Amino acid sequence: MIKFTEKEFKNPEIDGVDPNDFPDFSDAFFVGGTVRGMDLSEAELEWATENFRELLNDLAHESLF
Repeated sequence: MIKFTEKEFKNPEIDGVDPNDFPDFSDAFFVGGTVRGMDLSEAELEWATENFRELLNDLAHESLF
């Protein structure tokens, strides 16, 4: 597993956004993204979901509009 910062996390893709879960979106999670040009593994996406909750929440909000 590679270590990366939120700033290095590019092209994040999310899923699990339920409008009924507004404003928390606790079921949302990352399903794709890249770091340094490499696709992230499932383990890395799980780690990002746990560690980048603010980014995930912002993207979930944006996906509704």
